Amino acid sequence: MLSFLIAAVQAASSASAVPSPPVPRAPLQNFISPDDYPAGTARFAAKPVSVKLEVGTDGRISSCLITSSSGAAALDQATCRLLRSRARFEPARDAGGRATSGEVAATIDWPGLGTAVARAPQMQAMQGITLAGR
Repeated sequence: MLSFLIAAVQAASSASAVPSPPVPRAPLQNFISPDDYPAGTARFAAKPVSVKLEVGTDGRISSCLITSSSGAAALDQATCRLLRSRARFEPARDAGGRATSGEVAATIDWPGLGTAVARAPQMQAMQGITLAGR
């Protein structure tokens, strides 16, 4: 039992190895507009896209993984492509204040744009900041 508690404390302390997670330099919803919908994508049926972004020490997204699909591969791919090319972050910082890589989880809501009033896609608040400096 005691070894289990020690392992849990060690895991918790290693999870806090990144005291400062990556932070976007601007709201992520600013990086996607109604004009970004891929051709042929059914705008009415679009569901939110959840992603896990790995941010490098330079503040750029080094990888984007779809964790929950919109149901349209073109929309999922566009989400990652647009975020990779447009979004910039303040990198995660380790305990010594040095830039390190880290991960961010977020959900993007691509609303239907076929209505009378077009609305820009909105990024829901970052759903969770995850892990880890390297």
